[in-house]
Amino acid sequence: MVKRLLFLFFILLQLTPTVGFSQTQFWSDTFEDSGAPSSGTRSPSVENYQPASAPYTKYFFRTVPGNLSLYNNNLNNGVYQGYQGAKIWAGEDIDAALNGSTNAQSAAQSVTWTNINISGKTGLSFKGLFACNNAANTWENGTSTGNIADNMVVSYRIDGGVWKDLVRLYANNTFQLALETTGDEVGDGTPLPSYQFTELGATITGSGNLLELRFSCYANGTGNEELAIDNFRLFYTGTLPVTLQRFDVRKDANAAVLNWNTASEQDNKGFLVYRSNGNDSFLKIGEVAAGNGNYSFYDRKPLNGDNYYRLVQVDMDGTETILETKVLSFLLGDALVTVYPNPTSGMATARFKAGVYSSAKLFDSNGKVLKTATFKNTATQVQLDLSGLAKGLYFMELDGKTGKEVLKLVKR
Repeated sequence: MVKRLLFLFFILLQLTPTVGFSQTQFWSDTFEDSGAPSSGTRSPSVENYQPASAPYTKYFFRTVPGNLSLYNNNLNNGVYQGYQGAKIWAGEDIDAALNGSTNAQSAAQSVTWTNINISGKTGLSFKGLFACNNAANTWENGTSTGNIADNMVVSYRIDGGVWKDLVRLYANNTFQLALETTGDEVGDGTPLPSYQFTELGATITGSGNLLELRFSCYANGTGNEELAIDNFRLFYTGTLPVTLQRFDVRKDANAAVLNWNTASEQDNKGFLVYRSNGNDSFLKIGEVAAGNGNYSFYDRKPLNGDNYYRLVQVDMDGTETILETKVLSFLLGDALVTVYPNPTSGMATARFKAGVYSSAKLFDSNGKVLKTATFKNTATQVQLDLSGLAKGLYFMELDGKTGKEVLKLVKR
């Protein structure tokens, strides 16, 4: 009887709208060209790279992932996966990043953020994205004789106090970077997946006026000790401006329909709708102004395959809060596309069914349009020439009656 009552109580909790308090984001650094960090100042100990032009092999700097020459070039087409936006902070063979010579500078470097206002905020926490080449026997830990332990560490201090660690990543006994929780500089958690950004976080204790955040790392291995960070965020516990009652997604022919309603709203400016295919970052596809509590949004050109829709609420002061994410899959048979060769050193050909597409665009990893092509909708292929472009990651967008199809292209 007790078990049944507990089960019914759990079900009632799931059906009750979320009210009260939630973690609200108030600061971020996405490493983009504008709006990052959202407040305060970012100060790296150094920012340099070698050689003089991409692809880079020795570095500690802010960059587009496609400009890096990664060790395992066959994995993920030689690029990081799961990052936010266009740019990240990355490091490899850091001691040689100054001029290409080993030990030209320290392999221990850092990025520090200062003057982050936390006045009046409680229940603070941190989240960030971390990635690296994490094949076995890549990194050195605190038991490696004569070696400094390779690491990635995030620390904080409040009002000039003592630095405290939030996230500690050290090599484990198979020499892969993993969370370290005992202070022995040997990882004891699950290793990070290679080249896949993973979110890690921790609670910040204490309160005050100004917070400093610091990322520090050590990586001196030539060619394979590669690490990266992205999308650092700070949160506080505050009252939700919106109580979301329901968020549903459904198909309407070849369109996606998003419906949601709220139980209460306070200081709500409106909502943003983001979409992802599950492999890439979320991109904003629409805005909905605050209204009477019942909302709809149509995505008339969904992606072929999985579409992840993220609903975000925006306060009057511009603060964004992620409410919920739902997935909807489309099998747009007419939209099947093959691209070859990929990777390519010159011409790339996209083949598709006739009567589907009528234009193509080529974008770089920053979203800049590099080439465009228009053709009759009776065409079954289109060719784009990449021979004059730098090595790295590009995107081909096909547009037509079934919607848009975005394809990754790698220039080698």
